[in-house]
Amino acid sequence: MARSKSAETSDPTHTDAADGANHRLSTGVTGLDEVLDGGLLPRSAYLLRGGPGCGKTTLGLHFLTTGTRSKERVLYISLSEPEGQLRRNANGLGFNLEGVTFLDLGPTSEYFSKSESYDIFSPSEVEQEPLTRQIVQAVERLKPQRVFLDSTTQFRYLSTDTFQYRKQVTSFLRFLVNHGATVLFTSEGTQETPDDDLKFMADGVIELAYAPEGRTLSVIKFRGSSFLPGDHSMRLGADGMAVYPKIFSTKIRRDVEEQHRRIVMIDSIAGYALSMRGRDLTTNLHALGMYLKSVGVTLLLINETENITGEFRATDGNVSYLSDNIVFLRYLELDGQMRKAIGVLKKRAGDFEKTLREIEITRYGLKVGKPLTGLRGILGGTPEIIGAKPA
Repeated sequence: MARSKSAETSDPTHTDAADGANHRLSTGVTGLDEVLDGGLLPRSAYLLRGGPGCGKTTLGLHFLTTGTRSKERVLYISLSEPEGQLRRNANGLGFNLEGVTFLDLGPTSEYFSKSESYDIFSPSEVEQEPLTRQIVQAVERLKPQRVFLDSTTQFRYLSTDTFQYRKQVTSFLRFLVNHGATVLFTSEGTQETPDDDLKFMADGVIELAYAPEGRTLSVIKFRGSSFLPGDHSMRLGADGMAVYPKIFSTKIRRDVEEQHRRIVMIDSIAGYALSMRGRDLTTNLHALGMYLKSVGVTLLLINETENITGEFRATDGNVSYLSDNIVFLRYLELDGQMRKAIGVLKKRAGDFEKTLREIEITRYGLKVGKPLTGLRGILGGTPEIIGAKPA
């Protein structure tokens, strides 16, 4: 698949991308680094655009916590939600915020009760503003390598005019980047308050969208790097965000031919289907499988079924006919305990064992036990001993 390369003119936030061309910062989001050709370039500012609920804060949390796991210094600057609420939401998604420094600049309840004037920037010198001094002091003290700013929309509301807003935001981003930070900053543009001007201030732009057909992520600018163009499917779940790059099968075929692959594994069929954005999954997988077979490559398809126990289904999506062999994993309840079992349902050439075997995942790898005999109802997940008297 052809890759796009951004070619915008320089702006005040831009740093020499060549210095970090061989070093990328992982976003921490499954699939997004692939879209970004390996990750973000350091010491650059990236805009996250999207409406409420599109996943901007979730992506920012992935970005920051990935940094803490690498022992990097990270800073969360909030201009809207209070720190306590952000921490509760993050904990609910399983993010470990240990090592994340928060700078909460949102208005407190005292602002309403005391009718205080709330202003981050004024036409006077930026350094003289109290809240600006908090930012300067925090950055100079922490020297963060990653900064998540949520959101610049607040700057627009608090600025005296458009020119002042652009000048302030540009100066702010340049200050962060010049102090060694890679910055993600968010915006919620609307028809009444468009944010197109922010695209020119950023080194890269990532757009998040939520439509009836599903969530998508697209990169529309990435200075100094190639990227995968187009709308990529995205999922927000209990464990955060995942992106499914829009590859179809062209990229797989090219990789097989250039790298002489002998085995290809697609994990999983559900993710592959999301990346196809509603196109015919079965036909695509069939064509890919026939091509790989013709060049002597083994294709492994991973299919997750929804049912843990109960009615047995070989696959979801009616794709079982595509395979020459089907190996399935199954939960069983034996002696009041949840067990795992493995079995073979289909083998096109040759015979195979018709019983299930219990499996265990150990520190030495997968351990396969003896055949489970003397049981019935195995495929239902709650087997009974043959000949046992009813309780």
